[in-house]
Amino acid sequence: MPEPRLVRDHVPELIAADGGKPQVRTLSADGEFREALLATLRGEVDELAATVSGHHEGDLLEELADVLEVLRALADCENATWAQVERAATSKRFHRGGFHDRVLLLDPE
Repeated sequence: MPEPRLVRDHVPELIAADGGKPQVRTLSADGEFREALLATLRGEVDELAATVSGHHEGDLLEELADVLEVLRALADCENATWAQVERAATSKRFHRGGFHDRVLLLDPE
């Protein structure tokens, strides 16, 4: 039997519409939800990496959207708005830069 996993809100409805009988449980504890989100993020990042490297037939934009949706849910779980996340990213980009120059630090010490 597969491991339980966090899914998007409408997935059980879609399964039922296809004739399935989804068994679900709503996560009530913030800690449990946070852990499920982190596990989902890891899985989505793995799928994104597999798509980028050509080992998976996924659509790049769909995989990026999946990662983004989990990040938004994590921010919400931590009582942060997406606007706050964007401001933090902008500030960090201003002070530390982005990844446009493709700089690889050879000795991270």
